[in-house]
Amino acid sequence: EPAAGLRHHEKQALAGVLRQLKAEGMSLLLVEHDMDFVMGLADRVVVMEFGTKLMEGTPAEVQASLGASVPSLRTVLVADDSITTRSLLRSVLEGGGYRVRTAADGEEALRLLRSEAVDLVVSDVQMPRLDGIALVERLRSDARTARLPVVLFSSADSEEDKRRGAASGAAAYLTKGAFERGQLIDVVNNLLRGLA
Repeated sequence: EPAAGLRHHEKQALAGVLRQLKAEGMSLLLVEHDMDFVMGLADRVVVMEFGTKLMEGTPAEVQASLGASVPSLRTVLVADDSITTRSLLRSVLEGGGYRVRTAADGEEALRLLRSEAVDLVVSDVQMPRLDGIALVERLRSDARTARLPVVLFSSADSEEDKRRGAASGAAAYLTKGAFERGQLIDVVNNLLRGLA
């Protein structure tokens, strides 16, 4: 998974390197969950789920087949300054059937949200440049993102921290100390089901 945990601009740089290698005649095998990343690079795509081949073909054939047989994947943006946490959350959310984008802080998340549509944000609270509370407040103040669900995911677990999260407009507040994979997926599923 060469793109796992990379920021948007880092993925673009990696894609450039891979395209250059391909142009020089090198064959590449990518194992990657980020279908958008793969579709822009591959000549042939094999889609697998837990070891079972679901489909194979050119990117256009696979996209047409996915569009016809599978509802479009919902996209979750994960904002956290820890690459370890971003990678963990990516793995959990992709395992739950979501497409995942990542950002290293609130400023990067806002930049990504200006160029890409997402269905939900999972954000750390304590981040450099723009923290999770300020990110939620900025999202709520913009008509385009005012209704975007945000789950705050933080190591800060006092009642005051949770009240601040709710007051900012966050839809849910989960603590890292009590983290359970199933709980995150349940919260995300329930919030997105409410939007359907």
